[in-house]
Amino acid sequence: KLQFLYLIAAPPRRRRGVYTASLPDALGGDRVCCPMSDAAPLAASRFDDIAAQGGRLPPGGRGDAAVAVEGVVLRRKTLSRFLCLVTLGEVDGDDAEAAGAFNENTRRTLTVALERRMLNATTEAGAAPVLVRDAAGVCEIGAAVRAVGVVERTGKGQVAVAGMRVPTLLAAPEGEAAHVTSGGAPRGPCRAQWDLVVKGLGSGCPKQDTCEYEHDERALRDRAAQLGVRVHDQGGIVGAPDALSAASHADKKYRFEAFATWLGEYFGAELLRRGPVIDIAGGKGHLGVWLHRKHAVSTVVVDPANHDRDRKSQARLRKHCVTKVVTHITSAAAVEDPVLRAHLESASVIVGLHPDEATDLVVDLALAFNKPFAVVPCCVFPTLFPHRQLRAVGAQGAPPVAQPVVSTDDLLAYLEQEARGRNVATNRSTLPIRGRNIVLHAE
Repeated sequence: KLQFLYLIAAPPRRRRGVYTASLPDALGGDRVCCPMSDAAPLAASRFDDIAAQGGRLPPGGRGDAAVAVEGVVLRRKTLSRFLCLVTLGEVDGDDAEAAGAFNENTRRTLTVALERRMLNATTEAGAAPVLVRDAAGVCEIGAAVRAVGVVERTGKGQVAVAGMRVPTLLAAPEGEAAHVTSGGAPRGPCRAQWDLVVKGLGSGCPKQDTCEYEHDERALRDRAAQLGVRVHDQGGIVGAPDALSAASHADKKYRFEAFATWLGEYFGAELLRRGPVIDIAGGKGHLGVWLHRKHAVSTVVVDPANHDRDRKSQARLRKHCVTKVVTHITSAAAVEDPVLRAHLESASVIVGLHPDEATDLVVDLALAFNKPFAVVPCCVFPTLFPHRQLRAVGAQGAPPVAQPVVSTDDLLAYLEQEARGRNVATNRSTLPIRGRNIVLHAE
């Protein structure tokens, strides 16, 4: 009985990283390490059909039939040595071998997950395991590839294809000047330099002298523009040449970088370095990280929640000179912590980016400690703050009429009213981001 129970409850067997759990019927059923036959190659499926098939699966489910997809590689993100995500762009037309068609007629996108256990699920017994880096090496940016796998739906409802083979290269990136390494294998553009250029962290390769890939920053920027990949400049966001102008607005997720860039341009890096920048309701310290990257500025984040308890997050904050003060204060008069008071007295600027309930606190602290400030209001919370009242001018001879603050424009006017009451002039600026992007600031 014990042996029988062990056979039932025993976990799937693994051999040298080879995934040996049950497989879809189209890939050999429950046989372990069953090779996929190439006798009948699969026809490429359209991305719409893949999305419809995945929409019928439950979250976390996986299809039973093998599918093949073809497209141009738009993005490639290696999460670990066990997983790499490749984003393919669909092509309208039958000329699957022309890389130019992939680059010019991209319509829909689909993610192909290259996971080590899935790549090794169909390898023959005794064969060397397939490495994710080898499978991902085929998927150069701009290359046309063919991937075979099964449709799966993630826990968040996203549809992807779990690759069961190493992708097949259909066409090299257009205009690629491949060069030959010492081993004789052709190499394309350097992936490390691509990441640095796209993220705005530099233009060279960390292994410039020993790297076997091609290094051409201009070609990489042209490739990114051709594929529609957003590129960050070292001075700001460059989704387009005028991305920092009011005519072109970046996505809201770039708000920290955009605000850090604006702070350096308006106040100047020299003023910001005179003391720590106080970030009210700064959350995980993303703004402080960008301030240090762009202007070598130290930041003190004041937030009632401690989001950074793990060692990795704490090391990241220390690396970028971000100090966290976990406390809850409602006004400048309620500051009793001597450490926080010392930070406020030595601060260069007090800022807040979408601080929600702490919006008033940014202005209150700046006026109380006589510091410059910049705040980007977001939510209003009229029921939580009924004391916010706008003093509107009534009819001739009538007393002023109090109006409640119910919108972001009302909140900006209210903060300006509070600053004028203490003889402080304020100005407004606009960040190049979507959503709430009005900066109220004073020197």
